[in-house]
Amino acid sequence: MSTVRVTARVLDYLSGTQAWADEVADRPERLGELSDRTLMRMLIGAPAHKDGSITLDLAWPQRDALRVFAEAMENAAAQNLPDPDALAELNAARALLRRLAGI
Repeated sequence: MSTVRVTARVLDYLSGTQAWADEVADRPERLGELSDRTLMRMLIGAPAHKDGSITLDLAWPQRDALRVFAEAMENAAAQNLPDPDALAELNAARALLRRLAGI
């Protein structure tokens, strides 16, 4: 298990993904990867810190799923530069990827 802090900006990005929507709607017919569903359940159910971030203890399958989502966030943000919001999302994604690489 690894402890990872997920910022509010990353959570905002993740809340717009289909995996998040499927988990919120509890659509068992759209199972997808079990690690994705488990990660989304953990993200949705985690108590938020004052700054909107959350801290999770992740097993390697969920950590790898989070890495894939962070890489997608990084790629999407990079395509929208030089927009200031895109730059902030790019920085948030890269910071999360650095934290994940350090575990």
